[in-house]
Amino acid sequence: MAVWFIALFLQVPFAAGESLLHPLAVDRPDETVFPLPQGTRHLPPFGTEVDGAKATNKFWANWVVEEGRELSIHPMPYVLRYDASTGAPNMRVSRASNEARVVQYGDAETNGAEKIRYYFSPFVNEFGLSAVESASQEGQIIVKEGLFGIHAEVRGPSGTQRKILFPIYSGMSYVSGFYTGFTPKISSDRALLVIERVSNGIWRLLNNGGKEFRVYAIDGSGNFADASVDFHPDGRMTKAFEG
Repeated sequence: MAVWFIALFLQVPFAAGESLLHPLAVDRPDETVFPLPQGTRHLPPFGTEVDGAKATNKFWANWVVEEGRELSIHPMPYVLRYDASTGAPNMRVSRASNEARVVQYGDAETNGAEKIRYYFSPFVNEFGLSAVESASQEGQIIVKEGLFGIHAEVRGPSGTQRKILFPIYSGMSYVSGFYTGFTPKISSDRALLVIERVSNGIWRLLNNGGKEFRVYAIDGSGNFADASVDFHPDGRMTKAFEG
C-alpha cells in the first residue's frame, strides 16, 4: 500500500534570515483580560545571584524561593537537601531504594483496592558533604543557572574567604563540592562504620544501613590528594582542602 505524506506550510511573515523564534508581539497583555497582581508576588526570587527570569519547572525551583530553601531538590538519581542547623554547612544526600519506598493502595471508596493511590520515598541522609568550620547564615546561593542544572555556593561567615561550590545537574553521576578554605567532613544520619583508604585520594565508606560509597578527593589541578590527606573515624578530613 502506498502512503502519501503531505506537508502543509503556513505562510508566516518572517524576514529573510530571521529566526523562527522571533516574537510576533512583545506588547503588554490587555489588563482587562489579564489583570496585574495588586500586591507583592507570593514567591519572589530569593537566594540567587542570577539575573533574569526564573524558570518555574526546573528541579531546583525550591531553592530560589524563600519558602523552599530547606526543602529537597531532585536532580536524580540523588535527592539533595541543604542543612546548616548545626552551624556547619551540610549538603545532605539521599538515594531512594525499593526497601524504603512507601506504597499506599486505594480502596473501594477511592481509586480501587488494586490500584496505587500514592507512593513516596522518605529522605534518608545516607551521606553528606559537610565541613568542620561554620558557614554563614545566608544558606545556599545560586550563582549559575543553565538548562540542566545550577551551581550553588555556600560561604563562610563575613570576613572569611571560605566557600564550597556545588555543581548540581540532572542525571549527575557524583555529588561533588569544590572546597576553598573549609575542612571537609563526611556526614550521615546513620553511623559510619567504615572509612577506609583505597588509595591516595580515594576512600571506601560504609554506614550501618548497609550503604557503601566512594569518596574522591581531587585538588584544583585535577590530581588525587596525596598520602598526607586522610579522614578521621568521625568523618573529618585531617586538614583543610582546596579541591
